[in-house]
Amino acid sequence: MQRAITGYELRKANTPKVTYAEELPVSERREEIIQAIRDNQVVIVCGETGSGKTTQLPKMCLELGLGVGAMIGHT
Repeated sequence: MQRAITGYELRKANTPKVTYAEELPVSERREEIIQAIRDNQVVIVCGETGSGKTTQLPKMCLELGLGVGAMIGHT
């Protein structure tokens, strides 16, 4: 148990600072998307190719702390 706690604390301490590409449409709606992720078990985000879905959504999950205790998965 202590090993798991120590591993969690190490991952939390080594989480990189999240930065966003502000010119992407997904980044422009960051607060709305983060709130949806926080409030819902499943979130579907639709956007044009190149809007930042693949690159920015995992960062939002990481910012919420979701990648510390588990993996972030998106398709």
